[in-house]
Amino acid sequence: MKSIFSWLLAATLVLLASLAGATNVRASTPKLSAAEIQIVKHVDDHYGETLALLETAVNINSGTNNFPGVSATADLFEPRLQKLGFKTWREDMGTVKRGVHLFATHPGTGPRLLLIGHLDTIFEPSSGFLKWKVLGNGFASGPGAGDMKGGDVVLLETLEALQAAGELSKMNISVALTGDEETPGADTDGSYTTTRSTLINLGKNTDYVLGFEPATGNMNSIKTYRRGSSTWFLTMAAKTGHSSIVFNKNMGPGAAYPVTKILSRFYQDLRTDPSITFNVGHIVSGSAIDRDTPYSAKVSGKDNVIAAKTEVYGDIRFLTPEILQDTRKKMSSIIDEEVSAINAEYDAEAHVSSTFTYADRYPAMVETPGNLALLDKLSTASTDLGFGSLAHYTANGGAADASFVAPFVSGVVDGLGPFTVGMHSKDEIVDLSSIKTSAKRAAVFMLRLKNEARASR
Repeated sequence: MKSIFSWLLAATLVLLASLAGATNVRASTPKLSAAEIQIVKHVDDHYGETLALLETAVNINSGTNNFPGVSATADLFEPRLQKLGFKTWREDMGTVKRGVHLFATHPGTGPRLLLIGHLDTIFEPSSGFLKWKVLGNGFASGPGAGDMKGGDVVLLETLEALQAAGELSKMNISVALTGDEETPGADTDGSYTTTRSTLINLGKNTDYVLGFEPATGNMNSIKTYRRGSSTWFLTMAAKTGHSSIVFNKNMGPGAAYPVTKILSRFYQDLRTDPSITFNVGHIVSGSAIDRDTPYSAKVSGKDNVIAAKTEVYGDIRFLTPEILQDTRKKMSSIIDEEVSAINAEYDAEAHVSSTFTYADRYPAMVETPGNLALLDKLSTASTDLGFGSLAHYTANGGAADASFVAPFVSGVVDGLGPFTVGMHSKDEIVDLSSIKTSAKRAAVFMLRLKNEARASR
């Protein structure tokens, strides 16, 4: 059995190496300036230290709900930002039951850049996936190895390389490392006002946003758009009584059957649209439902009692705000149609009633000409470094913090972190050599943005 596992692991690593792309191609220096050559040298010379930092970070459990672990991760990264000349501060999110955010600003000239990462991972202490492990062939696994400890380390190494080249002191950069990106803390109204207000305010004073979420698909794909995320909540109430008279004219169908008809219509009428997905997270139905949070509920009911209530909780992923609004209208219309059709079969006293509510969570990061222009500049830097050209990631990227600030800036690109597969699973694997590739790309790209702005003046 061990030999079979070893063979499968080796095969997986070979596949990952092919997907990672040209992460080991050495920089082609003739197209690089003296400062850019220094950037490349610094990243290469400090590669061992970078990996040691990543290992230390991964071995700190910082699941979103492990507040001490989130703070410990901030403890690891904050001194490095301070050493680079950044003014740092933390914001405690205890009022929304989340850990700290770490922010940093570095005043300078040129374009205002906001670099985004996050301190938390999806893996809580109870996950059992807790430690860094080197797999060989240039790969490693661990909780947050790519998402997002790996991205954070690339962000820091990018800044350190710019400092080594004597360029950081002239640049205008802010950094946001949130402590609850994986599961943001919501206010009582369902919004993220408390936990994202500082990030949004930084975005309103920014020209360009660079997100250091992991590269996915392959190392030559960059995200120029991301889908947004919205939740929805459907409730159905019905007359209850003895199960022997369910479907009688004066008793009705109970609360479960109408919901099955509605969900069937969602499936038939809405799932063919590639611009959205809608998911049912859970369904509960019975005589009584006791709910403390949107994510969990206690239900009681008997086989010989007609269900009095049914609740469905789910999400919608969407590419644009217009698509979201259109989908909500379609869902609401289907609910009204099905409830009306069912009630037409029964006496008024047996009619069922429904409510359909929803809440905005992550906005969509809409692809814009500004995003594509940034991608072109990043692609040129990548080509000049010898890593090949870049294209926008064509699969539907998940929600991320860059989406909150995208409406306020001239351009956003995300996925600047290391190449990673298996995110949000115990098979999360990072291509270690891609850390160097990502840091070199980002640093040269940022330097060129500054120099381009200076030349235009």
